[in-house]
Amino acid sequence: EKARASRLKTLSDESVQKLLEKIEEKLNEGFSAAAEKIITDTLASYTLSKDDRAKLTGVLSYTYETQGRYPEALKIIEEFDKESALR
Repeated sequence: EKARASRLKTLSDESVQKLLEKIEEKLNEGFSAAAEKIITDTLASYTLSKDDRAKLTGVLSYTYETQGRYPEALKIIEEFDKESALR
């Protein structure tokens, strides 16, 4: 996992904010599959702060909900539901 993370690019806070705006736009237009692709590609391709990963994961959960994929929506946020992740 660490070797993989060292090969990933880092996104600035400004880039993450622009990305979140683009995702919101896709969701507002009804293109949840496009929003999902942006999020999953970003999570797989970039090193993110814990906060940014949590934001993107939360939006991914919401995106799954908009598609009626409720079990996946809950599963994806489980890692942030653990008390240790809140510290």
